[in-house]
Amino acid sequence: MTPTDGQLTAAFDKGIHEGSDTLVGLDRDYCLIQDFILEWENGFLSGYLYNRIPDFDLVRAAIDSMRRHSLGDIAAILTEALQLFDGYQETSPPTTWGAVLERYDPSGRLAELDRRIGQLQNYRLKQ
Repeated sequence: MTPTDGQLTAAFDKGIHEGSDTLVGLDRDYCLIQDFILEWENGFLSGYLYNRIPDFDLVRAAIDSMRRHSLGDIAAILTEALQLFDGYQETSPPTTWGAVLERYDPSGRLAELDRRIGQLQNYRLKQ
């Protein structure tokens, strides 16, 4: 079932108050979806990935949650974005995010993927 804005917000708020690592089932799924939406709205894909990589498992969990709840369009776009960083390794010493983008997204593909997300009516959430 496709979630509503209210359901996502309620699950995210529950995660803030109780700890997101305590959430299970729908609450966890909805919290992961809302986390993506909030991060995207504040920094687009670059901001989301900057804050999530190298925790690819968390990004994949968000993608799986989106697919389970009929948000396949946004899941597909996020999958494409994640694939750009295939083989990502943190450097020692750490580098800048700009340098990471130059290496993994030299053609600026994230901007096109952001445009596609922006075209989704309310992320395809239930009204």
